[in-house]
Amino acid sequence: MIKASCPTCGRVEEYTPDEGDLKVAEERGVASISFNHGDHIFVVFFDVGGRVRRTTVLKVVARPVSVPRPAEAKPVRTPEERAKVAPPMPFDDLCSLLGEKLAMMLIALISGARVVLASSSLDLARSVCSTVRELVKPVEVLVEEALGPDELRSALGGPGGVVITEHTSLIEVGEAPSHVAIVDLEVPVKLSRKERKGLRVMLKALKKARGLRDEATKVAFIRSKALRLRTLMEKALAILGEVDRIGETAFKRKIDPAITPEELDALYFALERFMGIDVSKRVIRGPAEFVLKL
Repeated sequence: MIKASCPTCGRVEEYTPDEGDLKVAEERGVASISFNHGDHIFVVFFDVGGRVRRTTVLKVVARPVSVPRPAEAKPVRTPEERAKVAPPMPFDDLCSLLGEKLAMMLIALISGARVVLASSSLDLARSVCSTVRELVKPVEVLVEEALGPDELRSALGGPGGVVITEHTSLIEVGEAPSHVAIVDLEVPVKLSRKERKGLRVMLKALKKARGLRDEATKVAFIRSKALRLRTLMEKALAILGEVDRIGETAFKRKIDPAITPEELDALYFALERFMGIDVSKRVIRGPAEFVLKL
């Protein structure tokens, strides 16, 4: 059993990790549990031995109570208003909380994809969203909330950005479209071999960033990686918009002669996973590429 005292209100929390928690802690080094303390969320990070490694407190964002309006009169909020949902959390805490799911979320947002972020604590999800949004700047990320399964079903078909919802709503809705990335803070994830290959460049960047000295340097490092991948993605889409097929050698040369194999893997993964582009038919590899007329 783990036991920790909240530094904000002094409340002592006790929790017995289950098998899922211990598996996460073994894979990531730490697992986490969050407690709702009314005006703040107390998050405890613990290792596989049940020892508390660190804690953090997230302020709950108060929202004014308003009288519901007809759907046609619903006020339109700017992207900035939708994004300012909660204060960000420390980078290391974000990495510990999401694990490999963070790499998937970053690549999805860089690609302009739709991401569903689910949690039993909406304020925890809001804080995660605010932090991730900081990591991908200057890429603009629209944020909305879908409360209840009906709202979530409608939101799944929307444009790129983040949809914050409850864990229970996600469970009730079930499967989402294949181009939507699902990040459920309540469920550990194990990447497939294909996913790991496509996300390797970001997984390595996150690991390296955690070893840097201060918060600002960590954030700046991930931003530079995100911007680099975004630039490569835009060039790749422009090229594929001009030709039906292209050899991989020419494709790499036109994007950036200095593109690395891991960056190329990330591009292929994002193009297929989030944009529905069959890379095997559009980018010709091997001996066949040399017979193409470019």
